[in-house]
Amino acid sequence: MKKFFFIILLITGSLSSSDFVLMPWMREPWYFDFSALYRFQYFSRVNNGYGNDNNRNISHWVESALVVPLFSNFDLEAKIEINEATDITFGLESIGIQGRKLWFDGITGDIFTLTTPINIRIVPKARLQSVATPYHNVFNVEAGCAVGKEFARGGTWISRFSAGSLIGSANTGSPWLKSFINGEIKRGPFVFGTILKSYIGFGSEIKVDVDNFKGYANIDHSSIDIEFFSRKKIGLWGNLLFIYTLRPYARSYPEQLSSGSIVYDIGFSF
Repeated sequence: MKKFFFIILLITGSLSSSDFVLMPWMREPWYFDFSALYRFQYFSRVNNGYGNDNNRNISHWVESALVVPLFSNFDLEAKIEINEATDITFGLESIGIQGRKLWFDGITGDIFTLTTPINIRIVPKARLQSVATPYHNVFNVEAGCAVGKEFARGGTWISRFSAGSLIGSANTGSPWLKSFINGEIKRGPFVFGTILKSYIGFGSEIKVDVDNFKGYANIDHSSIDIEFFSRKKIGLWGNLLFIYTLRPYARSYPEQLSSGSIVYDIGFSF
């Protein structure tokens, strides 16, 4: 655990869950968003898994991201993940970058907000031996769209809703589909919300060999996650975000998962 706190200090100021930014809204140009996350995760077993190692898995994750809006309709996000799990030692989990294009902006008068993200994520090959690693292969690419609608009162939004999907492919193996639906409400300095996420891999194999695992590239897997979160604005010092995630459904994928995350994020400009 000491190593994780050391890494938090190391990456803070240099570069929040495994996903890139999902919601379609953007900041004004050159207003940076930095976030740092710690997540504790547990799941009981891998559904349709077999082998001596198919038992409970506990992992600790540290993630950090920096979002940079280069223009009023385009931003970039860089992300790094580090983790340690029951079946793999402490190390770099992934690095990635995402670009998003804003096509419609509900804040400036359009009926809704629409963005199209494209991201690339690189995963060290050794990490694919862990069933806690959710990626298909070493080189992973995703592209999709997200749409959202805000409802405002007195010059600030009070509720908003969004949904989107991403199609992904890796250097080898089957494609996948990720989707989400999100709802949020704002009350003073607090934001409360929930996200429903699905993840489907279109592989040909139903059974998962946990003892000789090599990633989800060829697995016919699916899962549904529900996230509940609350965010508290702490004046000029950014925001604190608390997230609880549970997984009510999984097929050929880790099941009975639950996790708790704490995120610190702050916006700044030069």
